[in-house]
Amino acid sequence: MAKEKTISRKAEPIKGPIVLPGIDGRRFRLRAGQELPLLKKDDPLQPEPVADARVKIFDCSKQEDLSEYARVWDDAAKGDVMISAEERHWCDETQNFKIFLRWGEVYMEMPKAYGRSTSNGQIYE
Repeated sequence: MAKEKTISRKAEPIKGPIVLPGIDGRRFRLRAGQELPLLKKDDPLQPEPVADARVKIFDCSKQEDLSEYARVWDDAAKGDVMISAEERHWCDETQNFKIFLRWGEVYMEMPKAYGRSTSNGQIYE
């Protein structure tokens, strides 16, 4: 008779930030050590939008910078990024553009109160 294998169903805490596809069309991000929440629509704590601010000067003569610049604009077209400022300047030295870009990368996250008890006595973990 073959030995049966036991599979543990306990979720392991996440060691770093992880981004999952889609809550209301926005990426969902878990903080380090946070477990994936199992929520119902009527739960008092729901994911909320947050944005990480980014600023960079892209040197378009460098392929790495050009690829990242294109990625930011692609993400903006999908609604995952909000661009708030852009300035382009010709650089005689490199015979190419340098582009200043300021943007915010938008995610959904659980509120900071997630994991603490609430006034109705429920514990959210």
